[in-house]
Amino acid sequence: MSAHISQLQQIMQGHFPWHKARLTFPAAFLLSLIKLTTVNLTPLAHGLNGKVKQKSNDRRIQRFFAPSNLPDEGVARLILHLLTISSDFTISMALLHK
Repeated sequence: MSAHISQLQQIMQGHFPWHKARLTFPAAFLLSLIKLTTVNLTPLAHGLNGKVKQKSNDRRIQRFFAPSNLPDEGVARLILHLLTISSDFTISMALLHK
């Protein structure tokens, strides 16, 4: 596991009620988003873990984003923690469920 994933896991522990192992995927996924500069899930799945099959990474992404799996309040707190904004602002989050 990379040092960046470990650092992000530590930050995320203060915002999500999950154990450290559970935070490995969202930390890796977030870093892949930043590194690959895309929200297209196919290249992101390729970038997550090259040691497993593409379908395994696809399924892992699907399970993570399943309804009611990602706490909105935790996401908002993490965004506010990571951003250093000195003025008033508005965060708009839209969650799409099938």
